[in-house]
Amino acid sequence: MKDIKRIAKEYKEKNGNEKITNKELLWYMIGEFDELKTRVTKTETRQKMFILLLPIAIGVTAIIMRLI
Repeated sequence: MKDIKRIAKEYKEKNGNEKITNKELLWYMIGEFDELKTRVTKTETRQKMFILLLPIAIGVTAIIMRLI
């Protein structure tokens, strides 16, 4: 909500009046959805890397524990 208010304030200053048009709000929402897609992609990548590296880490830990 704070981001929307901040963006609205910036648009008001840019327009020189107190009105925010629907077009400006639409561009804000499109920008937010683009950012959301990027965050989802990063999260999916981290999960895949974790699932890939977890068995390797467990195996290495088991080998080290056996040697000690």
